[in-house]
Amino acid sequence: MIWHTLTSDAVSKKLDTSIDRGLSEEEALGRQTAYGRNEIPEGKHSGIFVKLLNQFNDYMIIILLIA
Repeated sequence: MIWHTLTSDAVSKKLDTSIDRGLSEEEALGRQTAYGRNEIPEGKHSGIFVKLLNQFNDYMIIILLIA
């Protein structure tokens, strides 16, 4: 779905909510249970040495170092 092309009324109708009132607390908890929390999961943190080595993954960087 291309949300940015829809009007605000169309989006509120598709998401079954009201622009003026929003979601009730019960509805918000129900959606949170069904779809999960609105959070970005934290990924693995790489060490400083791995970050340094990843800088040399590019083909052009290697050529520049050799030159």
